[in-house]
Amino acid sequence: MSSTILTKIRWNPYNIDVVYGKLEEDDQFGSYCSYPNPTITIAENLSPTIYFSTLVHELLEFINDVYDLDLKEKDIRILEISLLQLIFSNPILLDLAKNALKDDLRHSSYGGSVLS
Repeated sequence: MSSTILTKIRWNPYNIDVVYGKLEEDDQFGSYCSYPNPTITIAENLSPTIYFSTLVHELLEFINDVYDLDLKEKDIRILEISLLQLIFSNPILLDLAKNALKDDLRHSSYGGSVLS
């Protein structure tokens, strides 16, 4: 698992809990549940790459749920793999995202992201 332990993801107006533990038999790496609160469960002892991939996958499940996109599991998997390939093949994208976040916070009049 990643050395950084993530326990909550904020996406206004949502707060998504991230927990670690045992999964249902059908879920190998992670799962998403919307009720009663949005929660992502991730299996323990995953390599950093599988941990990040699982987190991205479950966040895509959350977005699919929020916007009622009706994406099938295979569609979410394709998006997950494609996003990871883009990020891992072009690490500069992470630098651009960090710079954009710094700029966004600097220009925000209320101290939060204008994107939130």
